[in-house]
Amino acid sequence: MIKNATKYISNTTKPLTPSFGVRVYTSATCWEFVDRVSRMCELAPQYTTFTLNKRKIGPNDYGKTLGELGFKNHDIVTVKKKEVVDTSTPYPLCNPEKTGLSERGSAIFNIWFDMFSEQPERVVMTPESTTWFIKGATGEEVAPNENRITGLFDAHDKDKDGKL
Repeated sequence: MIKNATKYISNTTKPLTPSFGVRVYTSATCWEFVDRVSRMCELAPQYTTFTLNKRKIGPNDYGKTLGELGFKNHDIVTVKKKEVVDTSTPYPLCNPEKTGLSERGSAIFNIWFDMFSEQPERVVMTPESTTWFIKGATGEEVAPNENRITGLFDAHDKDKDGKL
């Protein structure tokens, strides 16, 4: 768990970037870390992106310990605020001709895709990350081996490597 935290501001001529010094145990789960640090930044976890050693920390990592992620003393974790789409005004997800997503719908799905995809250097979806995507978009519980997931991958995973 996070033992203590000290907030400090960088002393450079660049725009000031808030920084936190945090002590953690490598036995803490990634979710405990993400949740606590997000709240220290006054954000909810779903509005943050965490990167450790140039690797995006995503929902599939949340059950792992920091040690399993390779977290070591003095590692730097970058936390960025995600782009938030204003959902206060309803917008149609499909364009008027119903031939595809509207511009707003496409932007929303691209943000969701980026939130739940894996391997930031080569953005892909696996059956597991697809279940997180569906749960995040609809609130429904779905398993990677359900027909709608396997059917999606059967239809669109041309090289059958388990990634879209």
